[in-house]
Amino acid sequence: MEYDRNKPAVWARKARTVGFSVCKGGMVPLWVRHVVVPGLTDGEEHLAGLERYLQTIRRIQRVELLPYHTLGVHKYKALRLPYPLEGVPALEESALADWNRRLNETCCEKEQI
Repeated sequence: MEYDRNKPAVWARKARTVGFSVCKGGMVPLWVRHVVVPGLTDGEEHLAGLERYLQTIRRIQRVELLPYHTLGVHKYKALRLPYPLEGVPALEESALADWNRRLNETCCEKEQI
C-alpha cells in the first residue's frame, strides 16, 4: 500500500508553532519525541532530514523516536470517524534502535560535568 507523503496526517496549530520557536531559541531544555510511521516518516531521507533539523536547535537533552502503533484505532471506529492511517502496520520499537542512538549522539547537548 502506498501513502501520500504530501497529505498531512496531523495538523498543527499556529500557536504551537510559535511556542516551539521560543523553545528553539535555546531558552528551554527540550526532549524531542517524534512518531515514526511506516511509509510516511520511516525512510532514511526523512530521518536524516530530521537529524539535520534537530542539529540546528540548542538545548536538546534527549530524542525519542516513537514507533507508530494502532492502539487508538478503536476510538475512531467508536466515533464512526475515518481513521487517517487505515491499513498502516504498527512499527516494532527495535526497528528504531539505531536511529534513536544516532540522534541522541548527534543532536543532544553533551552534559556538563
